[in-house]
Amino acid sequence: MKVMRERLRRAQRGAATLLAVILLITVIAFSLLVAVLYASSSVNDALQQDDSIAALFLAESALEHASQVYAGSGTCDAAGVGVPVGTPAFGRGSFQIVSAAPAGALCTVQTRGLVGSARRTITAQLRYGTPIALDATSTSTTNSWAHTVAPGGVDRLLVVGVSMNIRNNPFIQVTGVTYGGQNLVRELSQRRGIDVRTEIWYLVDPPTGAANVVLTLSAAPNRLAAGAVSFTGVDQTTPIEASATAQGGNSTPSVAVTTLTNGAWLVDSLAVRRNVVAAPSAAQTALWNFASGNGGNGVQGAGSFRGPLTPAGPYTMSWTLNNNRSWVIGVIAIRPAGSVKVVSWQES
Repeated sequence: MKVMRERLRRAQRGAATLLAVILLITVIAFSLLVAVLYASSSVNDALQQDDSIAALFLAESALEHASQVYAGSGTCDAAGVGVPVGTPAFGRGSFQIVSAAPAGALCTVQTRGLVGSARRTITAQLRYGTPIALDATSTSTTNSWAHTVAPGGVDRLLVVGVSMNIRNNPFIQVTGVTYGGQNLVRELSQRRGIDVRTEIWYLVDPPTGAANVVLTLSAAPNRLAAGAVSFTGVDQTTPIEASATAQGGNSTPSVAVTTLTNGAWLVDSLAVRRNVVAAPSAAQTALWNFASGNGGNGVQGAGSFRGPLTPAGPYTMSWTLNNNRSWVIGVIAIRPAGSVKVVSWQES
């Protein structure tokens, strides 16, 4: 009897141990299953996130395509932006130009990128760019004068050219220029010995309406002749793509510069000691051309433009004087605004 009870206890302990082992295996298996499911979910989430990013890039590609087609036609409609463009495939993804419709002076375009189950949409407003155009000019023989930038123009630029006779102080220069209280940027400054100096300053996106151009000088020159000219249709990020200066003592002032963009314009500023007759080349149009004072203390100040210039490359601005004189000349190349600009952007 005692032997039988011992055997029963051993059997019970064995069963309990077996149940514990089975329970432990079950817990481990469940934990492994949860870990696998969690890892799989994380991988799927990561893949979906990658697909979403890739889909956004494809939607941006579709917008770029729409901008290029729109630039070529200038028409904000289905044909103007390439709708329907179909669904060009890129690996696992594709893009679509969904719609295009005018919104006042803008063109509202919707594009879509698709990768797997991910779908991203961009709604953007495009503005059709315009070539560079002359807005207004003004001149002065003093360090302050009025200039008016016409309202309504977009992608504006103000350029100020200053010509000085520096015989009484060869180190005289312009230390600052403002328009309507806003500071201009100096692009170039060059002197010819102890005779003359020319400088060119500019302001991106000047305010419209009438305001004063004010020069601050390091000292008073013998005479100065200055001019201001405003433009529209100018690139607002890199308005000046190149510049150059030259000097001499003959009757044929000239300066060469290389443009970088099709449709660029050139603007020069010439300073000649004493009053002379100065004539621009046939390829140029005079913006201002006048003398400030007579005799050795006077200066002939002149400015002109040339453009649009296509193809991009080397060009020369030149003048002819009626006498040999000491002269200095500077030129800037103005970059046109992009043919199509993205004004607003919304992703979904």
